[in-house]
Formats: sequence, structure tokens, C-alpha cells
Amino acid sequence: MYWFDNVNELENDFENQQNNKNENKKLKHNGHYKYKIPYYEIYTDSDGSTHREKKYRKFEYYGTPGNGARIRDAITGYKTAHISGSADEDLYFSVIMAKGNGVDREPIILFYDSPERYEVHQGKILNESVKKRWQVKFMAAQKRSANL
Repeated sequence: MYWFDNVNELENDFENQQNNKNENKKLKHNGHYKYKIPYYEIYTDSDGSTHREKKYRKFEYYGTPGNGARIRDAITGYKTAHISGSADEDLYFSVIMAKGNGVDREPIILFYDSPERYEVHQGKILNESVKKRWQVKFMAAQKRSANL
């Protein structure tokens, strides 16, 4: 069983990891980011004693920097012909990484083909209403594209 414990400690550890990695240099990114997310695994032995072990989940993604850039698939890094900041965005499920890339702290936009691809990549479960809202927006965007 997995539990997230001591959230402040984990956040501080994450911040320190990012700061140490980039302390004396500014990295020039090609839009590909990697980092580890710390968490604690809590388990119980057969004798009933509880133990806590710190582990890390590796996370990689490709970000799209902002308006006017070609939309990039968050998982594969493939640059599409579509432009961020335009109506093309409605063809994708997007999320914003608020912490940015750890260097300049600018938010990064992640674009996915669907909410389900986001769920698999991020290890999260979205509310069905979020998926249905996106589906309606996506269908309207497809109709707009077909009429061009």
C-alpha cells in the first residue's frame, strides 16, 4: 500500500533536488524534462510492525513553451503542425506544469492526444466530467477543422 506522508518534507526534497541539479548553470532546454518525484511507501511486516521507505518515481515529459510554438506531444516529443495559443489547442487535452522546468520557473504546457493518455502518463485518474467536457470541445474542434 502506498501513502504520501510528510508532504512538506517531500516538497522541500523536490525543491532541493531541482536546485542542486541546476545550481551554478542555466540549462538550455530542448523541451525535454526529467525529474524524480519522492514519495514514501508504508508497509507492514508479518509481525505487525510498520515501516516507511522513501522511493522515487521517475517522470519525463516534453513541454510546449507558450503561444505561437508548435504543439508538442507530452509523451513522445513529436512536434505537430498545430500552434499553441490558437484554436488548434482544442484538438488536445492540455495541462500546465505550474512548477515549470526547475530552471526559470516558467510554466510548461503539456499536450496529450486524450485525457486517457494523460492519466497513463501522469499516473492520475480524472473525473468523468473533465473527460466529457474535453470530448465536447474536441468534437467541436474537429468540426471546425473539417470545415476549413
